[in-house]
Amino acid sequence: MKILIKVTREILEKSANCRSSKELGLNCAISLAVREIFPNAFTTREFILPNYPKSLYEALFNTYRYTHLYIDDVYPFAKISLPEKAIEFIEEFDLNDIEYRKNMNPISFEVDVPHEVIHSIGISDIYKILSESKTLELVNI
Repeated sequence: MKILIKVTREILEKSANCRSSKELGLNCAISLAVREIFPNAFTTREFILPNYPKSLYEALFNTYRYTHLYIDDVYPFAKISLPEKAIEFIEEFDLNDIEYRKNMNPISFEVDVPHEVIHSIGISDIYKILSESKTLELVNI
């Protein structure tokens, strides 16, 4: 299932101060944009980890080893790959201060959500969330 994720002006405002938070990957703009459908989402530079167990947070936060291999080692669950546009957004966001982040242009991008993630949420719940969301939209099935 493809979903359009929208990082809105409101999301940019809410996430602008996330680097001062110890829960960096949990409170970044992309994590907040998908929170309705993935309440425990954690975002790295390459992935959205939709069902992120908080017990793994310290391992990721303390190492900064956001590589495919490391994520696969510590996070054996389904993950959502981010497109280049989102990766570039994260890099720009991370390199700048709070005021700059608040004034960044909102973006949107599509992701492929793996079947096992859809199944874990339930298709009827996904359709309901997507129909009511301001930051998420169904692209196709």
